[in-house]
Amino acid sequence: QQLRSLMSVDDMVNSIMRSVRRLEESTHTLSFFLSDNGFTWAEHRWGQGKRVPYLPVIRIPLFARWPGHLSAATLDRRFATNVDIAPTVFDAANIEPGHVLDGRSLLDPWERNRLLIEFFEDARVPPWASTWTPGRQYVEWYGDDATTVTFLEFYNLVKDPWQLRNRLGDSQEGNDPSPATLAQLSAQLSSDRRCAGTTGPSACP
Repeated sequence: QQLRSLMSVDDMVNSIMRSVRRLEESTHTLSFFLSDNGFTWAEHRWGQGKRVPYLPVIRIPLFARWPGHLSAATLDRRFATNVDIAPTVFDAANIEPGHVLDGRSLLDPWERNRLLIEFFEDARVPPWASTWTPGRQYVEWYGDDATTVTFLEFYNLVKDPWQLRNRLGDSQEGNDPSPATLAQLSAQLSSDRRCAGTTGPSACP
């Protein structure tokens, strides 16, 4: 039923794009196609969850289309997120924003080595924050004060891309992560949660 419902979305997008072409506005129209979140189907025991820190939820499609400005069928492997949409729109429109933006314009060259992901909005899911890199993910779950750490997770995404083994769980083996690495990850996550903007020593990831 979910897949069938998306057929109407396809029809809507097609109608919009046809109107843009009919008005000869294609080269003046920057379009984004993305989702607000992914969806679990009982992974990590969350049933139909969409507010949790696991990759099936936080990894979403992100497509951009701008004829004459963005090359077709180009694959950009940078760590991008929805906070990059607004800076990209300002950049495309050649407008200087009047306030600090955490994201970066996708039209500029840059690299990220990590992403900050966090959730503090729903009483049905405990608050959490996470650092996600190409090779690993570190998660802190918090109490009601959104500060006290109640549970930790760490996944080696190279060896365990499906996140089946929490290396900070009861059956922790070896030294992955080491205490020093764990302390570094926690400090980095705490710093990222307080950051603002994308320049300076505490630039947002």
